[in-house]
Amino acid sequence: MIRILFLLVVVLGVGALAYKLYQALGGRKIDIGLGKYKACPRCQGLGYWEGTRSREKCEWCKGSGKLPRDFIEP
Repeated sequence: MIRILFLLVVVLGVGALAYKLYQALGGRKIDIGLGKYKACPRCQGLGYWEGTRSREKCEWCKGSGKLPRDFIEP
């Protein structure tokens, strides 16, 4: 029983470390739907979008990359 619990803790720890490494190397955060905010669908959570000449600040999220969960797209 103790071996199973130890193995479970090790597997979960390795998974958490792999996810943190993925984020540190520029990977996108996974939205699991538990927070007050969600990623802006217009700019994909970046806060900006690539315009024809330069980066343009997203008007929906005002550059934050986050929107309230109850936000309805116009």
